[in-house]
Amino acid sequence: LFAPQAAPPAPQPTASGPANPVLEIGATHHQVWSEGAPRLGPWRVVHGSLSWQPPLRVRPRLELERQSRPAGGHFRASAGVYVDWTPNLYSYQALTIAPSTSADTRFYPSRRADVRLFWKIPQHSAVTLAAGYTGLTFGAPQRSHILNVGTIVYGRGLIVQGTLYLNRNDPGTLHSAAGNLSVQIGAEGHAWYGASIGGGRELYRLGTLATGGTADFTTATVGGFARQWLTTNAGVHATAEYQRMMGSYSRIGVTAHLFVGF
Repeated sequence: LFAPQAAPPAPQPTASGPANPVLEIGATHHQVWSEGAPRLGPWRVVHGSLSWQPPLRVRPRLELERQSRPAGGHFRASAGVYVDWTPNLYSYQALTIAPSTSADTRFYPSRRADVRLFWKIPQHSAVTLAAGYTGLTFGAPQRSHILNVGTIVYGRGLIVQGTLYLNRNDPGTLHSAAGNLSVQIGAEGHAWYGASIGGGRELYRLGTLATGGTADFTTATVGGFARQWLTTNAGVHATAEYQRMMGSYSRIGVTAHLFVGF
């Protein structure tokens, strides 16, 4: 539908903010069902990341994730980096890989590349424009190309972000679009609370042009999160999400993470 994008860097931490780097580990449980198959799940995910924070100009981010479903398990590894090129321009770029596996247990693309640019408007420092590209490879001939454009608006303890995704899936050169809107309120080193809503069309080819059919779904997703510091350098992060894929399945997911700064 649309590739999740790395969030913009958090504001530079104050003396009470998290240390540098930050280790985050956690797990997600998804309950999945449909009219034809009341119990498709559960889907479970374990996740770990290590990221470096401002004021570093170059901030690496490493991630490992494993997802398991009744059919089996699959994992991915990702390496990315934020780079501050100028006071008003920064970028995020990442490469994600997952081992080859059968179609029944392929929950991640075998290769994923992300590049996203963020430009803070000089005359309006509270507004950041963003644009990027995501390339997904599921194994020949299944590929997806996703362009995204959006904006981030900062207020007093408030961040609002909107993004539009334009997707092209091969084989068949199938085009679709999606978007999301999120808002969060709080302060780094204390607590963040937020909510998001997204939706769009998921259109892709099953098999090759000569075999299989075309999957065409409309999807809607709503969610919320809370990130709470319990000490100066550690805290918890929790999310809840509901997704409805029209004509296919519904999913409720809950996530719990622990983060520790060093």
